[in-house]
Amino acid sequence: DFMSFSSQFISMSCGLIKLGDLFELYRENRNLPQVKSFNEELNQFFYADIQEISCHKDPCKKINTSKDCIIVPVNSSLLAARGWKNAEKINQNDILVVDYGHNGVEWSVAECAATSCLPDKMTCFNLVLRRASNFVISSHYHGAGFIIKSS
Repeated sequence: DFMSFSSQFISMSCGLIKLGDLFELYRENRNLPQVKSFNEELNQFFYADIQEISCHKDPCKKINTSKDCIIVPVNSSLLAARGWKNAEKINQNDILVVDYGHNGVEWSVAECAATSCLPDKMTCFNLVLRRASNFVISSHYHGAGFIIKSS
Protein backbone atom coordinates (compact mmCIF):
# COMPACT_ATOMS: atom_id res chain seq x y z
CA ASP A 1 0.00 0.00 0.00
CA PHE A 2 1.94 3.04 -1.30
CA MET A 3 1.73 6.22 0.72
CA SER A 4 3.00 9.62 -0.36
CA PHE A 5 3.08 13.03 1.28
CA SER A 6 0.30 14.33 -1.03
CA SER A 7 -1.99 11.34 -0.30
CA GLN A 8 -2.05 12.10 3.43
CA PHE A 9 -4.87 14.02 5.09
CA ILE A 10 -4.79 17.53 6.50
CA SER A 11 -7.22 18.55 9.24
CA MET A 12 -9.54 21.34 8.10
CA SER A 13 -12.55 23.16 9.50
CA CYS A 14 -14.74 20.96 7.26
CA GLY A 15 -13.01 17.68 8.16
CA LEU A 16 -10.08 15.89 6.55
CA ILE A 17 -8.88 16.58 3.00
CA LYS A 18 -5.99 14.96 1.13
CA LEU A 19 -3.07 17.40 0.79
CA GLY A 20 -2.99 16.89 -2.99
CA ASP A 21 -6.72 17.68 -3.27
CA LEU A 22 -6.27 20.82 -1.16
CA PHE A 23 -3.53 22.00 -3.51
CA GLU A 24 -5.84 21.47 -6.51
CA LEU A 25 -8.57 23.56 -4.82
CA TYR A 26 -5.97 26.29 -4.24
CA ARG A 27 -4.80 26.18 -7.89
CA GLU A 28 -8.42 26.49 -9.03
CA ASN A 29 -8.86 29.63 -6.84
CA ARG A 30 -11.66 27.90 -4.93
CA ASN A 31 -12.85 28.94 -1.48
CA LEU A 32 -10.63 27.12 1.00
CA PRO A 33 -11.65 25.90 4.45
CA GLN A 34 -9.47 26.84 7.40
CA VAL A 35 -6.56 24.65 8.53
CA LYS A 36 -6.34 23.12 12.00
CA SER A 37 -3.32 24.53 13.81
CA PHE A 38 -1.89 24.28 17.33
CA ASN A 39 -1.28 27.26 19.62
CA GLU A 40 1.61 26.27 21.88
CA GLU A 41 1.13 29.17 24.32
CA LEU A 42 -2.55 28.35 24.94
CA ASN A 43 -2.00 24.61 24.52
CA GLN A 44 -5.01 24.26 22.23
CA PHE A 45 -6.08 23.86 18.62
CA PHE A 46 -7.65 26.57 16.47
CA TYR A 47 -8.36 27.14 12.76
CA ALA A 48 -6.30 29.44 10.53
CA ASP A 49 -6.73 30.85 7.01
CA ILE A 50 -4.49 29.71 4.16
CA GLN A 51 -2.61 32.53 2.44
CA GLU A 52 -0.57 30.48 -0.01
CA ILE A 53 0.32 26.89 -0.94
CA SER A 54 3.46 26.05 -2.89
CA CYS A 55 4.41 22.72 -4.44
CA HIS A 56 7.94 21.28 -4.68
CA LYS A 57 9.87 18.00 -4.63
CA ASP A 58 11.73 17.17 -1.41
CA PRO A 59 13.40 14.19 0.21
CA CYS A 60 11.04 12.64 2.76
CA LYS A 61 11.14 10.49 5.86
CA LYS A 62 8.65 7.91 7.08
CA ILE A 63 7.96 8.07 10.82
CA ASN A 64 6.20 5.18 12.58
CA THR A 65 4.56 5.03 16.00
CA SER A 66 2.89 1.95 17.46
CA LYS A 67 -0.45 2.98 15.91
CA ASP A 68 0.27 5.19 12.90
CA CYS A 69 2.85 6.43 10.44
CA ILE A 70 3.32 9.55 8.38
CA ILE A 71 5.61 10.79 5.64
CA VAL A 72 7.11 14.25 6.05
CA PRO A 73 9.70 16.32 4.19
CA VAL A 74 13.06 16.03 5.99
CA ASN A 75 13.31 19.84 6.19
CA SER A 76 10.03 20.14 8.12
CA SER A 77 9.64 19.97 11.91
CA LEU A 78 7.25 18.02 14.10
CA LEU A 79 6.01 19.00 17.52
CA ALA A 80 7.67 16.74 20.07
CA ALA A 81 7.21 16.57 23.83
CA ARG A 82 10.17 18.95 24.27
CA GLY A 83 9.35 21.38 21.47
CA TRP A 84 9.86 21.39 17.71
CA LYS A 85 12.20 18.78 16.28
CA ASN A 86 13.50 18.65 12.72
CA ALA A 87 12.10 15.59 10.93
CA GLU A 88 15.59 14.58 9.80
CA LYS A 89 16.65 14.29 13.47
CA ILE A 90 13.63 12.33 14.76
CA ASN A 91 14.68 8.91 15.97
CA GLN A 92 13.19 5.85 17.60
CA ASN A 93 11.88 6.56 21.13
CA ASP A 94 11.34 10.29 20.49
CA ILE A 95 7.98 11.41 21.92
CA LEU A 96 5.76 13.25 19.42
CA VAL A 97 2.64 15.31 20.13
CA VAL A 98 -0.39 13.90 18.27
CA ASP A 99 -4.02 14.92 17.81
CA TYR A 100 -6.52 12.10 18.12
CA GLY A 101 -9.38 14.43 17.19
CA HIS A 102 -11.41 13.92 20.36
CA ASN A 103 -13.62 17.00 20.70
CA GLY A 104 -11.24 18.77 18.33
CA VAL A 105 -9.07 20.11 21.14
CA GLU A 106 -7.41 17.21 22.94
CA TRP A 107 -3.91 16.03 22.20
CA SER A 108 -1.70 13.21 23.41
CA VAL A 109 1.78 11.84 22.78
CA ALA A 110 3.09 8.89 20.77
CA GLU A 111 6.48 7.23 20.96
CA CYS A 112 8.36 6.99 17.70
CA ALA A 113 8.88 3.28 16.94
CA ALA A 114 10.99 3.58 13.79
CA THR A 115 12.06 6.01 11.09
CA SER A 116 13.36 5.57 7.57
CA CYS A 117 14.49 7.93 4.83
CA LEU A 118 12.72 7.34 1.54
CA PRO A 119 14.82 6.82 -1.60
CA ASP A 120 13.07 9.26 -3.95
CA LYS A 121 12.01 12.88 -3.63
CA MET A 122 8.24 13.33 -3.31
CA THR A 123 5.79 16.06 -4.18
CA CYS A 124 5.39 18.18 -1.05
CA PHE A 125 3.39 21.27 -0.15
CA ASN A 126 4.33 24.27 1.93
CA LEU A 127 1.39 26.09 3.51
CA VAL A 128 1.61 29.74 4.50
CA LEU A 129 -1.09 30.44 7.06
CA ARG A 130 -2.48 33.63 8.57
CA ARG A 131 -1.68 33.80 12.32
CA ALA A 132 -0.29 30.24 12.38
CA SER A 133 2.84 28.33 11.41
CA ASN A 134 1.82 24.68 11.73
CA PHE A 135 -0.86 22.24 10.60
CA VAL A 136 -2.09 18.74 11.43
CA ILE A 137 -1.64 15.78 9.03
CA SER A 138 -2.47 12.08 9.27
CA SER A 139 -1.81 9.09 7.04
CA HIS A 140 -5.37 7.81 7.00
CA TYR A 141 -8.84 9.07 7.76
CA HIS A 142 -9.02 7.86 11.35
CA GLY A 143 -5.30 8.16 12.11
CA ALA A 144 -3.52 10.27 14.67
CA GLY A 145 -2.78 13.80 13.52
CA PHE A 146 0.85 14.86 13.69
CA ILE A 147 1.59 18.56 14.10
CA ILE A 148 3.99 19.67 11.38
CA LYS A 149 5.69 22.98 10.62
CA SER A 150 6.97 23.65 7.11
CA SER A 151 10.45 25.04 6.70
